[in-house]
Parts: sequence; C-alpha cells; structure tokens
Amino acid sequence: MVISKRLKLINAYMKMVKAINNLLLQKYSNLVMPAATLVGVILLYLVPAGWLFGNGKGICLFKNLLGINCPGCGITRGLYLIVHMKVHASLSYNPAAIFIAMLLFLEILSPFINAKKQWIWVSKICYRGFLLTLSANYLYIIYNQLFFHHK
Repeated sequence: MVISKRLKLINAYMKMVKAINNLLLQKYSNLVMPAATLVGVILLYLVPAGWLFGNGKGICLFKNLLGINCPGCGITRGLYLIVHMKVHASLSYNPAAIFIAMLLFLEILSPFINAKKQWIWVSKICYRGFLLTLSANYLYIIYNQLFFHHK
C-alpha cells in the first residue's frame, strides 16, 4: 500500500518535471545555442595566450601523424586574436577564422534578429567563404610543404 502511494507520487512528480521541461524548451529553445556560443567566446577571450601560442607543440593528431598542418590549423588562434581585436594578425594563422567569427557573431545575434529568413543568405555567404578560404589555405599549405619543405 505504501509502495503504491510512493509510486503514484513519483509518477506525478515525473509528469510535473516533464511538463515544466517541455514548457521551458518551447519557450527558451531558441536561446540555448546563442547563449552557449556567447559563453564559448567569453571563455576563448579568457584563455591565457601562452596556452595557444606557447611552446609550438600542439595536440593536433593530423599534424602529429602526417607531419603537415591540418586544414583547420590556426583557426583557434585566429579566433583568439579576433576576439582580442587583432583581426589583421589573425590572417597569418588561418584566414578562415574570420568567416567562423562572422558565423559565431550571427549565432549570438540570432535571437534578436526578427527577420531570420533575410539573414540566411548572410550565413550562407559566410559558410561558403569559410569553405573556400579553408580549401585555398590548405592547398597553399600542401604546396609549401611539398615544394619548399617548410616545417
């Protein structure tokens, strides 16, 4: 008897929690990604420069296995410099970081943009620019590695 009352109470509690979660998700679901993006940008701003520009040894599995830079090599350092308002310096690490920064900026602003369909073309341009820049940068890296043997 006591067990069935407890089960009913737990079941009612679970239904209430589920209803609250559904209500919150419906009301605030469009804020989760922009908020997470903003937190990520703030954390990137707070990272000490020595962690990114320190000893030159990275954790990139691609570079450690193949000995050449990966296509995304330098994007984190480039974003770090962009967040610190050194956009020109970020180009020397990976020019694709500028497009990533624009996409992050659009993601943060997305809850405040009423006409989202009008902004879709901007994000498509940024995404395509990122892919084009990333590809061109990687071809440049491969060209230098093959013909000039830069390490």
